[in-house]
Amino acid sequence: MSDPVELVNPVAVPEGPPVPSSATPELEFDPAYEAFNGWERDTLRPGMNALASGTFINAGQAKVAAGTATTKAVDATAAAAAAESAALTAVTAPGTLANSTTSMTIALGDPAFLVEAGKNLRAGMFVTIAAPGGGVMYGRIKSYNNATGAIEVFVNYTEGAGTYAQWTVAVSGPPSRFPRNKLYYYAGA
Repeated sequence: MSDPVELVNPVAVPEGPPVPSSATPELEFDPAYEAFNGWERDTLRPGMNALASGTFINAGQAKVAAGTATTKAVDATAAAAAAESAALTAVTAPGTLANSTTSMTIALGDPAFLVEAGKNLRAGMFVTIAAPGGGVMYGRIKSYNNATGAIEVFVNYTEGAGTYAQWTVAVSGPPSRFPRNKLYYYAGA
């Protein structure tokens, strides 16, 4: 993390003598005018110049900080887009997407069925099991045999109803409308 911007604090210009009035008698006016003129020359002008200089320095520091913030925001946006792309690629990668022709009814429980062997599926992963007709089951993988494709999933949330013999199994996260009190994480064997 970079150092914070160092700002120049303004210095107050000391109050000067009263401005002489043109109605003041000449003998009193001249010394009052000289006192005011001297204060203006020796105190006010340098004080105003210092204030302007500090303001200019602070504006330059603010400009640099804004440029840095903009660069970091652009970098963060690019990193977020890359992470989203990587996550999408991981979820839809051939290793984390499987198909099944096992006939199953949409229901809560522990269905055991077959998918392709050699997939990158592990106990504990959250999966979505979707049928072409719109029926969906969500759950955690309890077990997956990489050699045979045998898989068992703890299904704890469903949408739709019916029995289907064609399924797509994809690594996913829990659905956004998943009831918080029903969230179950299978720890695996």
